[in-house]
Amino acid sequence: MPNARPPAPPPPLASAQLAALLDLAECETPAALLQALHGILARDPAVAAVSVCRLEEAEADLESLAALAEAQDQDWLNGVALRGEAALSPDGQQLGYPLLGDAGLLLSLQLRDAKAAPDFLGAHAALLHLASRQLQRNLVQTRLAHSEKLQRALFAITELAAAELDMPSLLRGIHAIIGELMYAENLFIVRYNADDGLMRFIYYVDAEDPEYPEGGRDMPVERLQGSLTWYLLHDGKPLMGTTDELRLQVSGPLNVIGADSFDWLGVPMRQSGKVLGALVVQSYREGIRFSDEDRALLEFVGNHVIAALERKRSHEELEEGVRQRTVELAEANLVLQEEILERKHAEQLQAALFQIAQLAGEDIDEAEFYRRVHAVVGELINCENFYIGLVSEDRSLIEFPYFVDVDGHAAPAARPMGRGLSEYVIRNGRPFMGPREHIRDLVRQGEIELHTAGRNAAYWLGVPLIAGDEVIGLVAVQSLSDAVAYGPADQDLLSFVASQIANSLHRRRYAQLLLRANFELE
Repeated sequence: MPNARPPAPPPPLASAQLAALLDLAECETPAALLQALHGILARDPAVAAVSVCRLEEAEADLESLAALAEAQDQDWLNGVALRGEAALSPDGQQLGYPLLGDAGLLLSLQLRDAKAAPDFLGAHAALLHLASRQLQRNLVQTRLAHSEKLQRALFAITELAAAELDMPSLLRGIHAIIGELMYAENLFIVRYNADDGLMRFIYYVDAEDPEYPEGGRDMPVERLQGSLTWYLLHDGKPLMGTTDELRLQVSGPLNVIGADSFDWLGVPMRQSGKVLGALVVQSYREGIRFSDEDRALLEFVGNHVIAALERKRSHEELEEGVRQRTVELAEANLVLQEEILERKHAEQLQAALFQIAQLAGEDIDEAEFYRRVHAVVGELINCENFYIGLVSEDRSLIEFPYFVDVDGHAAPAARPMGRGLSEYVIRNGRPFMGPREHIRDLVRQGEIELHTAGRNAAYWLGVPLIAGDEVIGLVAVQSLSDAVAYGPADQDLLSFVASQIANSLHRRRYAQLLLRANFELE
């Protein structure tokens, strides 16, 4: 069998056609390619008019590339898209060519001579074929780039929500991310709780109305009844358009609040089918309008925003719960420690009281008795300055058998009864405890005199020594520092010490009197 003859090579392209093909091949975006194709075809003498049309069911991302086909051409163009091949209109005045038939994007050409349509298609077959292939490729690349950009934005929103940011910083970051995807110079975010009927503007940026509504505080949603925001939250449906267009979209009368925008776009933010807020952008510029693509984008981002905000809120609530629990545990631990300290202090106090009671019954001299009592008391309270004062038998003098002063002052042997703090306690027969301010009050009242009132004491505590019904002296401690103060527990301890000292003195004096009486009898 003889070899088949190879097909004849295609006729060489003219230099103008080759240049046109190169121009199309260099277009990187669908918009640039359509513009270049329109220019090439419009320069052809056989073409009276050229336009790029889209069908009603065309995808949203084709809206910016072509105008919607007129109603009278819709059926014919549907047929062109369905068959996927060029065809003349019923009146023979227009030639339709499917650039992206399955996507609803078509080329409509008005030829000066309809009979020349086959020749025109033959002459431009390579150009139209390349335009369709390149448009498909560019559209896929554009969608892929947009998808990647959207994915990066969602990742950024997720990272923001997980970052250690306060809520205002988080929302500013979300605004910046949305602004990279669409026009969002004026944007606000509303949180809504249907259970209690409260809403709050948690983020608000508006060039015309810069003041936060209600100062960013919770407010009843009914306060904005009939407004666009109220319809978003109440009906749970996105709204977009001019004020007149929006009046036709809402389910009741519209109450315009604030500055009237040229274009308005708002979407409800949902989670688990429940409206938890709204995301709104506005345009005050006549040349800037929002599209269905913007609406779809804002809905998609809005749902991720509310999810991020809910995660942030849950995280903050968890942190607050942990912090509150930590505080509660710390308080419980503090109470436990205080109970342990109180128990330990009670045990120390009981042991000290037992030691003092034992000392009172031991056969030791008074100086050693006083020294040991001072040592035991010093384990429980600050008593660096400690003394015991006794009234002489004729009650004209006050003697100091035991005196310890941290500054090293020598103990006075005795002094005439005057109007000092010691005499005040002896005279009244009851304890006195107080800071220097209370001491000065006694001076002003004439109860004591300053030169004998312990001028250096920041805090003073004295308890009378009572034997029977008679005050025989006192035991006193004093603090020279404002950081050391005495309390009721210290007074109770010193009162017990005073009673043991008084009992010991009474017993010793009685023993001395008995010894003297026996001596005199002998």
